[in-house]
Order: sequence, then structure tokens, then C-alpha cells
Amino acid sequence: MPAVNDANLLAFGKIVHLYAEIEWGVRCVLAGILEIPLVEALVASDPYSASTLKNVVKSATKLSRLSKGEQEEIIQIVGNWGAFAGLRNAIAHRRWEAGTRPDSIRPVGVHIRSGKPVMIGDTEDRDWIEAELVAEAQKLYELNQRALAFYHGSGMADVVGARNKERENTAT
Repeated sequence: MPAVNDANLLAFGKIVHLYAEIEWGVRCVLAGILEIPLVEALVASDPYSASTLKNVVKSATKLSRLSKGEQEEIIQIVGNWGAFAGLRNAIAHRRWEAGTRPDSIRPVGVHIRSGKPVMIGDTEDRDWIEAELVAEAQKLYELNQRALAFYHGSGMADVVGARNKERENTAT
């Protein structure tokens, strides 16, 4: 029987999907900060890795006319999102096998950045049980809801919507 079961795969899917949902939301927030149409923010930010996008949004936030409280909220959301990068990357890029705890799994692989292969997964990566993976997916869901509430509640969605309309009107 494989170490990774259907419930683990479902949690993996939720984590990767919700991580991407928040990434999309962060790009929407960037459009709101810059007060530009969404498509322009998407095009401009498309080449960015999640890590670079996080830094761009934090920098743009600090330069913005947003209130201190709004700036802090964006920086906190983006920081919380970034905290999931390691797990998301392990799900997307590493093989998983049985962990050290009963019914647990852990990511394994090899790092070559030092110029020599170094096996990883035996000691430095934690193992995960199904309930912990599900809890991480739930945290991402809640963070996504928080980001959506901020985007709409701050008026950014309205600003971006207006910029989208202006762009549509000048494009014809």
C-alpha cells in the first residue's frame, strides 16, 4: 500500500489550489494598490515567482497612499501566504513517502545547489499526518477569505473595476 493515500492527495490538491487562489488575489491587490486594470497587473506580474511577487507587493504597499492599517493588513496577508510556500513547493516538486510517525508522510528529494547532491527528507523535513495537511488547507482557505474580504472591503475591487471599464472604453 502506498504511503500517500487518497485523503493525502485531496489535501495536497486543496493546498496547491488555494495557494494559487491567494496568488491570484495578491495580483488583484497589486492592481488595486497601483490603481490599474487587472489585466495590466496580471501581465506585469506574470514573470514573478511567488517569492518575488510577495516582495513587489510589499514594496508597492509601502509606497502606496493606503492607510497604515490597510498597509499592515496587506503585508500580513502576503507574509502569511508566503509561509505556505515550503509546503506547497514540497507537494508540487518532491516525492512523498512514509514518515516517522504512524500514518504520516514526508517529502523527500535531492538538493544540488551546493554543487553536489544532498539527499533531503530524512531529518530536516517534518512529516505530516492527514489531519495536519487538512488543517493547513483550512488555514489557506481562511487566508483566502480574509484576502477577498480585504480586497472588496477596502474598495480596491471597485477601483480595479473602474480601471477595467476605462480600459475597455478606450480600447474600442
